[in-house]
Amino acid sequence: MKKSLCEIIKYFFFGVLSTILNYILFVIFIKVGIHYVISNIVTYGIAVIISFWLNAKFVFEDQNKARMQKLSKYIVNRIVLLTVENLMLIYLVETVKMSAEWAKLPIFIVLLVANYFISKFWIFN
Repeated sequence: MKKSLCEIIKYFFFGVLSTILNYILFVIFIKVGIHYVISNIVTYGIAVIISFWLNAKFVFEDQNKARMQKLSKYIVNRIVLLTVENLMLIYLVETVKMSAEWAKLPIFIVLLVANYFISKFWIFN
C-alpha cells in the first residue's frame, strides 16, 4: 500500500477515535448541565492533546526533535479550528435550531478533513 494512502487511513482511524472520545465527553457534559459552548471548549482541548500525540507518533511517524515547534503550530491550528467549530455550533443550535448533540456531527466531518491537510502540509511537513 502506498505510504500516503496508509497515512490517510491511519489519520482517519485515529481521528475517528479522538472524535468519538470528544463526542462522548461533549454529550456527558451537556447532560450534567454544562453549557454546550463550554462543553465544546473543554472536550475539544482534551481531544487536541490526544490527537497531537496520536498524529505525531502513529500517523506522521514524527521522529523530529522539534516537537515543541510542531506542538505550537498544532495549538494555533486547533485554536483557529475551535473558533470555527464554535461559530458553526452556535449557528446550528441558535439559528437552525438543531440540538447541540446533532449539530456537532456534521461539524466533525468538515474539521476532520481541514485538519488533515493543515497537519500534513503545515505542522508535520
